[in-house]
Amino acid sequence: MIKYIYGSVIIIFCTLSCNYKKEVKEYYEGGEIKSRVIADKAHVKWIGYYKNGQIESEGELLNGSRVGNWTYYYENKTLKAQGYYDDGLKKGPWHYNIKDSTYQIEWDVFYNRLLKINVPADWVKKEQLGDNVPLAAFNTDSNGDANFNIMIFSYDHRNLDSVINENIRKSRSNLGYKIEVLSLKEVDVNNIKGKEVMQHVLAEGKDLTVLQYNLVHTDSLYLISFFINKNKYPIYENLVNEVISSFALK
Repeated sequence: MIKYIYGSVIIIFCTLSCNYKKEVKEYYEGGEIKSRVIADKAHVKWIGYYKNGQIESEGELLNGSRVGNWTYYYENKTLKAQGYYDDGLKKGPWHYNIKDSTYQIEWDVFYNRLLKINVPADWVKKEQLGDNVPLAAFNTDSNGDANFNIMIFSYDHRNLDSVINENIRKSRSNLGYKIEVLSLKEVDVNNIKGKEVMQHVLAEGKDLTVLQYNLVHTDSLYLISFFINKNKYPIYENLVNEVISSFALK
């Protein structure tokens, strides 16, 4: 007996004696089809729908995670994104059509202990473990418009706002960066709670929008930081959201 959990649908399939095709459907409150899950022996296909009946996404599931080739569509049937998943994370080239632009991103998977997250392959990636000044991880020598960083701290369950404010104070005093906090809000990333802080940072001649996620799990604080050229942030905003939404602990 194998149990798949995907979205709000729970599907249980018998894999020993059931050789026939089994289908489970989910509906919107108004009665429109929301998703179909079709099991054919070892294969489980997922099809998601918009309320107008058009396909939103389709691909294969394995143990509740996306695997293989997946395709996403807009409500007008045009292609939105297409690429390959490996155990729930994007891998290799993905093709996107957003507004009037068509582009490709080569996705990689970053692992550290329990942590796994999707990152574009050409981004600067750096991991540190210890009591460091968070913004010190920014690579000032990089000419790229986007930098990505993960830091892992031991967390003593102090008030998280106090931890964030202390980190900002350290960055100002120890590094001499000019920092303006633009927003601070609670977030829940795949059932891991924390705080998102957006900052305007002037760092060694670079004008940056810095988005940091402070995520707490047991006795660890995971700090995921994005350092984006301020003028290019609107271009990278959707990509940043795609990266942080992939954050998971194994």
